[in-house]
Amino acid sequence: MQRLARLTLIFALLYAVFIIAPAFLSSQFAPYPLMKNGDVLDLLTPLVLIPLYWLLFEIRRESPPSQKETLIFLVLAALWVEGQRMHKVLKLHRASNISRF
Repeated sequence: MQRLARLTLIFALLYAVFIIAPAFLSSQFAPYPLMKNGDVLDLLTPLVLIPLYWLLFEIRRESPPSQKETLIFLVLAALWVEGQRMHKVLKLHRASNISRF
């Protein structure tokens, strides 16, 4: 129970940071000036939170997740990563179109 409580607290804090912090990181990302530092942090969100979701998913189980549950989890995680990527690609595409004028 102690491990679940600690993991839930860590997840909640990291979730809050990854959701709120990009709005405050508005300086340009040096290697690619059309991006902001907040965009880079936003791209890292699924890479950090998905493993925590997995730990929360399997922490209180007597048996390991079934193949069906694992497949559903992986599909939903892949959709989240793809959604994050498409969001950033569209944002950068708009920014590059604006910078041409």
